[in-house]
Amino acid sequence: MQDRTHFAVMRDAANEIVYSRSRRDSEGRMLGTSPLACSEIASQHLQRSRIPQHAFSESDRLLARRQEFSETEGAKSAVACYRDWRSLKITAHDGLLNSGHPVIEAEIMRAHSATSLRRMLTDPLGFVWRYALCWKPPSPLSQEEPLALDNLAYGILVHELLRLTAASLELNVGFAVATQKQVASAIAEAIVRVAREWELTKPLPPRLLWQRTLTEARDTALSALMWPLPKFKDQKTYVEVPFGGLEDGEDNAPWDRNALVAIPGSDLKLRGKIDRLDLDGKLINARVIDYKTGRCPEEEPGLDNGKELQRCLYAVAVKALLGRVTAVEAALLYPGSEGNLYSLSDPSVQTKELIRFLQLAEQMLRSGRSVFGMGAESRYNDLAFALPANAEGVYFSQKAAARDAMVGDLRSLWGEN
Repeated sequence: MQDRTHFAVMRDAANEIVYSRSRRDSEGRMLGTSPLACSEIASQHLQRSRIPQHAFSESDRLLARRQEFSETEGAKSAVACYRDWRSLKITAHDGLLNSGHPVIEAEIMRAHSATSLRRMLTDPLGFVWRYALCWKPPSPLSQEEPLALDNLAYGILVHELLRLTAASLELNVGFAVATQKQVASAIAEAIVRVAREWELTKPLPPRLLWQRTLTEARDTALSALMWPLPKFKDQKTYVEVPFGGLEDGEDNAPWDRNALVAIPGSDLKLRGKIDRLDLDGKLINARVIDYKTGRCPEEEPGLDNGKELQRCLYAVAVKALLGRVTAVEAALLYPGSEGNLYSLSDPSVQTKELIRFLQLAEQMLRSGRSVFGMGAESRYNDLAFALPANAEGVYFSQKAAARDAMVGDLRSLWGEN
């Protein structure tokens, strides 16, 4: 009532009144008309794209003067991009660059992780965006109290438990000879430590859901550590083993953690962190284990169209860093009741195939053919915001033939879309 009284006083004292209101709020919801507005006045909807009578800013002025705007560099570039995206050819706006570009050369020559090599193989254009241009996906809105950990956070949680538990067992009783009771006890200690740290530093689900998550992570970790694997003689187990100059990871690596690992037949260098490494007493036999917390595939995934590289790359690293090793077993371990262990029967065969594809991807980037690949078409592509709108419906299909002709044999890695 007081609002209406005060408004009436100001209205009666004014020479002219202009009523204006927003139709939607900051989140796009429709807004109602204020009760202070006179219901007898007819409203006029003003479009945002209208030509204003008076320019409020430079953008308003350019909007009112279309011809002037069309002469700007930004407008010319936008029109050229629009036309190139709708062309059937691969153009500069699709990733075609000058061969030997210094930025690309510098990026190729740095040490790579399995993640960056995966993007190089599955999406050369995304590799340039992410690593050469340092583009990053938009940060997700923070949740003060999520109802559940996402897949990435849950995987990190399980890996933390595995790291702490295996390191503790190796230090005290020896991982290879630890009993299930000792493993369970070490996991319980690791859970207390990890839970305390996460509760102080990360947004977590409500208490009961968080306790349920910890219980699931404990069961997953126990299944992974108790998985029946043949023991090496005088076996020693290492966890979170860094190589290639990676600063993260444990300090008890069986090699110089700063030593570079070169991928044979290319200029690519490798760095990373091995989830678990088993060695025999004479450093002749080795086993590389990469833990997976996602859904277990029904059959051996192989290279999985370029998405599964760790075990092959880590086998290359172990042989390069431990010259005495003659046999390396490389395996993916999906723990749990429905999990499985996928071990390569002959890692050298798949490694040669991977190296061939890496050579092709390296040659493509150096020749300026940084086109989109299978990874760009994935629904999980975190750089999709840089692609044309409705790329899945129009852009990918229009450019597919020209893209396939340009990538050559690398297309065989991606399989059928």
